[in-house]
Amino acid sequence: MATPSGPKKRRRRAPREPGGLFAYFDAPEARLADAPAVQWRQTIRRRIIVVVAFLTLWAVGIETRLVNLQVWQHDFLKGRADYQRDRMRDVLGRRGDILDRNGEILATSSQGHTVYVAASEIDKPPEEFAKELCAVELSGCDNISHLIERLRKGVFTYVERKTVSEEEVAAVRALELRGVGFEREPLRQYPNDQLLAHVLGWVGTDNIGIEGVEATYDGIVRGRDGQTLDMVDVRGRVFNWQLERPSMPGITLELTIDKHLQYIAERELRAAVNEHKAEGGTVIILESSTGDVLALANEPTFDLNKKKLAPEKDHRRNRATQDIYEPGSIFKLVPIAAALEQEVVQLDDQFDVSTGSISRDNWGGHKIDDYTRYDGSLSVVDIVVKSSNVGAVQIAEHLRPDTLYEYAKRFGFGQRVSTETSGFIPGEGDDGPEKWTVPTEFPGESVGLLHPPKDWKPVNIASFSIGYYLSATPLQLVTAVNAIANGGVLVRPRLVRATRQNGDRVELLPHSTQRAVTPTTALMLTNIMEEVVKRGTGRNAAIPGYTVAGKTGTARKYIGGAYSATEHRASFIGFVPSRDPVFTILVLVDSPGVATDTGGAVAAPVFRRITEIALRDSSVSPTTEPISRIFAKRRGDSLPVVPTTPLPAPAYASVAAVDSESLRMPDLSGMGLRRATRTLTQLGLFVKVQGDGVVVAQWPSAGSAIERGDEGVLQGTRQMRAVESSESHP
Repeated sequence: MATPSGPKKRRRRAPREPGGLFAYFDAPEARLADAPAVQWRQTIRRRIIVVVAFLTLWAVGIETRLVNLQVWQHDFLKGRADYQRDRMRDVLGRRGDILDRNGEILATSSQGHTVYVAASEIDKPPEEFAKELCAVELSGCDNISHLIERLRKGVFTYVERKTVSEEEVAAVRALELRGVGFEREPLRQYPNDQLLAHVLGWVGTDNIGIEGVEATYDGIVRGRDGQTLDMVDVRGRVFNWQLERPSMPGITLELTIDKHLQYIAERELRAAVNEHKAEGGTVIILESSTGDVLALANEPTFDLNKKKLAPEKDHRRNRATQDIYEPGSIFKLVPIAAALEQEVVQLDDQFDVSTGSISRDNWGGHKIDDYTRYDGSLSVVDIVVKSSNVGAVQIAEHLRPDTLYEYAKRFGFGQRVSTETSGFIPGEGDDGPEKWTVPTEFPGESVGLLHPPKDWKPVNIASFSIGYYLSATPLQLVTAVNAIANGGVLVRPRLVRATRQNGDRVELLPHSTQRAVTPTTALMLTNIMEEVVKRGTGRNAAIPGYTVAGKTGTARKYIGGAYSATEHRASFIGFVPSRDPVFTILVLVDSPGVATDTGGAVAAPVFRRITEIALRDSSVSPTTEPISRIFAKRRGDSLPVVPTTPLPAPAYASVAAVDSESLRMPDLSGMGLRRATRTLTQLGLFVKVQGDGVVVAQWPSAGSAIERGDEGVLQGTRQMRAVESSESHP
């Protein structure tokens, strides 16, 4: 039963037992007599509690800090300590060399000095540090404000890479600046300075190829970088190092380039540009049968070994593969080839060019003129020989736009002429070979401009026939004409022909080919181009002792929305010897500043000078036969006396005189090797040639029965000697 609540009574504490711990303090007399002592003891008690609490908190704090350092921040602090003592550094792999076709070095690598600053380790204000360091004239000090900014940010900084001299290294070491380091890195060098600059390209400070072959083949030439572990002292100086991963050298490239021909091409081109006050120019030399690029020269050029390359992009641009232009009269060969192939015209067909110009009602008022007015009519041959625009237009009008377009594509226009190149890198250990591929050997190569037939207007057919209404690179143009030199087969140009590694040489596969025209059409074009040099616009390209096939071109430049009356591109292209070509050469001079600025006057002489040297240095025998002083005798006969008066040239039987039914081996003794080779080739034989000069021995012997597909062997010499015939002839 609940009781009514009332005021709550305070419970009294039970009295302590006498003699307890606090008995003294409970005594009234003690409290009165010893009050100061009691206060002191209470004070001590409070202080002890405070001290114990402080020590407890301090211990807890220390433990917390230790746990933080040893557990939570363990990895971070260990890494920082290792960085202050040990530093991982990449070691750049040595790039492979680049050689010409004869093994001459075009690009190589050596070890250069590098100076760097670990900004986090410097012990001076950035301004003071930079001022002391730049007392030694390093390239990185050219912009000292940038250096100071990086030091303030604590960023690792290269002051100068690879190009520091031994004297500069010694001077920097003498400063004893904390945080300054030194290392050796591969330095790319080009022993020939500006020779082949546009083809080779160059390498950046990070060992990566920039432009040219250096960039295209960077993946295999650069090799593989390694790593070292550097151990540094308290002043940031390396006192020991350990190789963590070795670097691997790159693969050496063997180019198709002939260093000597490249020098000749650049020298003659530079002389022509200076002589004619031109803006620039290009020379390309191909090995006719393989498409190998023997030389590729551009003007202006630049020095690959300069610390700072030419600032003008015009100097670094590869005109041969990147510039496109309307080729002008050289391109007339393509519509003529199409017309002959389609049999819409014959070589002796006549076309009236007496008016000196041509126009049609549906041309919109446009008119095409001849450079020189000709009286009467010209045959197809003479239209090319005299480079008549009026005649070329009339021939092209026999063809449909899609036919002209198709033949332009066959000759390689409107597409990149270089193709994918691939090879293999030998594997390491149990690994198999690794395949590498580059999409094109000429980085930045232009495809040119070739309009589809559906966009053509009637006047465009006329423009197309004389080398306008399309654009092409010099490399496309020389590849197209080289197809004529190869009997109508377009051979795509090649720049790298082999790789070398560890003493092994791997030949790369030749590039693909495609047929442009039939051998018959190619032979007709060759005959026409020979006449161009003999009696036409290309007479300045004639070379005594050799048959030359060529074509001139003079193309007006399109400037400011109209064709200039004064700005031209003068060009000449040809192959030699014309019936068994060794070289196909293009010469282009951009905007010659002289009165006579045609291709025949400006470019043809350059072609002649380059070709004469190339033929002589390559020991190519003359093709127009000199007076023979080689005699044949029957066995047992005495040698004839060499007359003191000139002998008449021997009368050699033409191929047509050989009986095609019986197919007997003709007597080729005393005949020039090239003419003899051509004779046997036309008979259907595969020919092997030993030596040079004129034929002194042959197999099968003269008069032997032969069949198409047989093999013939010719031996030649340049020395005057008696040739003993194996057969008796009247």
